[in-house]
Amino acid sequence: MYEQQNRFRAHGNKNREYSCRKPILDAMLRLGINQAEVVRLCRSYGAPLGIKFSPSDLSAYIREKHQPKGDKAYVLCRVLHITERKLYGYKKPYRRL
Repeated sequence: MYEQQNRFRAHGNKNREYSCRKPILDAMLRLGINQAEVVRLCRSYGAPLGIKFSPSDLSAYIREKHQPKGDKAYVLCRVLHITERKLYGYKKPYRRL
């Protein structure tokens, strides 16, 4: 377990948690949808943008095997109605100086 948590460690940033599992599951519970519906919505939203989203992608994010990157993170955030900062597990909101 320690190795798995250490893999996602934010290099020196103490405001970040270790994975995107909790924000995804919280958003799914809040919206009342399951993984299959999230994948279907991600596919329909990402298709015009040329972004392919598979069930194994979402499963890997929830099982903490991978972190969503770039376009897939954008699509996932739009579908789940969360910000990318929240998806990546930052505790505090972003503030501009």
